Amino acid sequence: MPMATAVRICPEATAVPVPWVTVRRKSHQVFTVMSRFSERLERVSIDEAYLLLPRSDESPELAAQRIRQAVREEADITISIGGASVRFLAKLATSHAKPKRGTGATGVFIVPPGEEYDFVGRQALGDIPGIGPAFLQALERRGVGSMAAARRIDLHTLTLWLGPSRAQFLYDRVRAIDPTPVSEGKEPRKSISAEETFQRDLYGMEALERELETLVADVGRTLRKLGLRTRTVSVKLRDSEFQDRQKNRTLPQAIQTDRVIGQVARELLHQARKLRPGPIRLLGVTLSSLEGPGSVEQLTFREIIPPLESDDER
Repeated sequence: MPMATAVRICPEATAVPVPWVTVRRKSHQVFTVMSRFSERLERVSIDEAYLLLPRSDESPELAAQRIRQAVREEADITISIGGASVRFLAKLATSHAKPKRGTGATGVFIVPPGEEYDFVGRQALGDIPGIGPAFLQALERRGVGSMAAARRIDLHTLTLWLGPSRAQFLYDRVRAIDPTPVSEGKEPRKSISAEETFQRDLYGMEALERELETLVADVGRTLRKLGLRTRTVSVKLRDSEFQDRQKNRTLPQAIQTDRVIGQVARELLHQARKLRPGPIRLLGVTLSSLEGPGSVEQLTFREIIPPLESDDER
């Protein structure tokens, strides 16, 4: 639940700031331990990474349990590990690894080789990494709400619906295909974006603002999950003639809340709409000029330049 929603529902709640110094220290400890066991380690966020294990006669289950135990002993952190021969399936497997009451999960879950296709078939479509709420809604509007339904749609039809890149992505993932390798030293992320191609062109500003709200929630969730903030917000419109118009704004302070992102995005939408008053086929939101929690932020006099977000909101 977004913190702003929680505080609105429960005004008497105390919102405690994230202790980023401690979080970064613990994150470094965890990844240092895991790197000893891996042939290659790719950090995805402050609390998530992909590991490529070296070839060994040891079973993946035992290797994962040894890593988990070492992290617990040396960093005093309990982690969950998912394993598979396909990258995105390893991430999916972690949700089955997390110890929850009544599940019998032990902190490790391995998808056996040869069972990748069947494993994906048992998951919800929205569980696939990369299929966010806006993507899922676009599929559901076309009657595709399950893994089985997505598998029945041919690549040509998906391309007409979604465009070539998203169509190929979906076609591959529902069939347990992921050619993405585990890469050492992941490049810092430069932007976060979400866009929606409408089944029917939209005309009214009210309908566009509803779609914009969903896209803002999507990019905002990703931004906070990665422990990042943004200074630049962009909104893109594509009309029925496939002409694009984009408006963006760079802010004096880095932000991370849906309220401020949404406020800026709505203003940009109205500006772009004046330039593209006709029917709209696609709407997109992009966050760039990203900063991590350790970035040096320019000091300002709060009396002269008030903060865009309150400490409670963050």
